[in-house]
Amino acid sequence: MRLVAIGDLSLNGYYHNRLARNSFDPLKEITSWNSTDLIVGNLESPITATPRVAPSKCTLRGSTEAYQLFAKHNMQVFSVANNHMMDFGPAGLTDTLKYLDTFDVKHVGGGESLYAANQPLIMEQAGQRVAFLAFCDVDQKSPLYAGETTTGVAPWLGEHSLDAIRLAKTHVDWLVVFMHWGVEMSRLPTEEQRITGRKVIEAGADAILGSHPHVLQPIEHYGGRPIAYSLGNFLFSPMYWRGTNADGEPFCSKLRLHPLSRRTGWLEIDFENSHSVTWHFHPARLGHSLNIYPGWPSSWKKEWDTLCNLMESENYGPHSQEETARGYERTFQRWNGKSLWRRMEMRLFHHGLIQRGRDTQ
Repeated sequence: MRLVAIGDLSLNGYYHNRLARNSFDPLKEITSWNSTDLIVGNLESPITATPRVAPSKCTLRGSTEAYQLFAKHNMQVFSVANNHMMDFGPAGLTDTLKYLDTFDVKHVGGGESLYAANQPLIMEQAGQRVAFLAFCDVDQKSPLYAGETTTGVAPWLGEHSLDAIRLAKTHVDWLVVFMHWGVEMSRLPTEEQRITGRKVIEAGADAILGSHPHVLQPIEHYGGRPIAYSLGNFLFSPMYWRGTNADGEPFCSKLRLHPLSRRTGWLEIDFENSHSVTWHFHPARLGHSLNIYPGWPSSWKKEWDTLCNLMESENYGPHSQEETARGYERTFQRWNGKSLWRRMEMRLFHHGLIQRGRDTQ
């Protein structure tokens, strides 16, 4: 069984108008997916007309024309366990799941209760049974996670989630786990992520597909299984972000894509009958036209190899901590342009230390 995994799919912003034109296909340059049994990814943008619930939060609204892309390229499974799926509240998540159901696209990691959100998606493909689980491990002020009787996404609950992985594996040949985790704009996983990732593999996962940082992170080989800590952005659009700050004042700011967020690709995984797993990463770039173009320049490949080699370092901790700090700085730059003062202002506002910002949240 061959599976192709892509990163964050957010058909927001400029995708709305372009997908409305039937001739637009951002994946037209990809010709190697024809022999694939399953294409899976992280659906980052809710598909709903419901108003947003947090006026100061950057929200992602997916295009209602998304089904054309899903059908044309046979995208069959999406995780909804991420920090944007509740941007429009419980109704927004419910609308999204109904939309996916209408077009026979499978989903995992969200539901009307904690029990529903934690249920594995089990499919039969190429004569083998494969299960998917999805968890989100991100701190957020606005409501996000499912409760005993409340709608939301599946939280990562440590040993409880590991038990769910162990149980799911008993019913299937293969188990794939989506993890929404890590530090935005950091190109290396944290040490805590690496510990968690290895526990997930030891509990029975045959592959981990990570998201949230919006940039690519290395793929670790552990126990004969791949841990893709972050597959980065796949389809993602810049957009104007309009909202209301803490003083109730309206603002409009542009959410830019950092150049590193345009380095993308897909992970091709082969699950063999002998219960061995092989994989290959195919690099690509997200163009300013919003299309995906296979291949990287040699300089990008060299940087990627350097990051992958750091994963083998006996002194990994300091490298990870340094890159985490860089990730925070890149995030502030993305939010607030070039001004150092505006980046500082955003950080203070983000942590509730000031109430007024010129064009901040």
